[in-house]
Amino acid sequence: MAAVSLLDDVIAALVSICQGAVGTGVPVYDGLPPDLDDVSLVVVGDDGMAGENPAGSTVQTRTDYNLAGATTEAAYVTCAVICQTGDDDLPGLRATSRALMLAIETAIRGDRTLGGVVIRSNVDDVTLYQIREGGSAVRRVFTVHYDARQG
Repeated sequence: MAAVSLLDDVIAALVSICQGAVGTGVPVYDGLPPDLDDVSLVVVGDDGMAGENPAGSTVQTRTDYNLAGATTEAAYVTCAVICQTGDDDLPGLRATSRALMLAIETAIRGDRTLGGVVIRSNVDDVTLYQIREGGSAVRRVFTVHYDARQG
């Protein structure tokens, strides 16, 4: 019996967890929105850059030659915290994006199972990008790695 990846369920759980972590004043999007009009935003399933980017990736393994019917899944979801302004204020944007990132990491550490969807999860590979072009922007791209089991 084939097991469909839990990637879709994990993205949905991360959108909910991130929104709860950052509050209603910062929108959390499932994928990159068509317009980046928000001053601060969180994107789940995208790195925040225009173009085609992977939402995540998964590897499934059938254990015990599939005698038990179990499938394990090791995967990641790409996410980003984006803060931007028309002013030249990289230090302020870094501080804001850091606070949002801390809230998200704290929320995920508080529920490593992402609401019972996975066995465990963790925030990894945070990369900071800074841009000064017609203002300032800071983008923290991070991955949420998870392990899951089905069957």
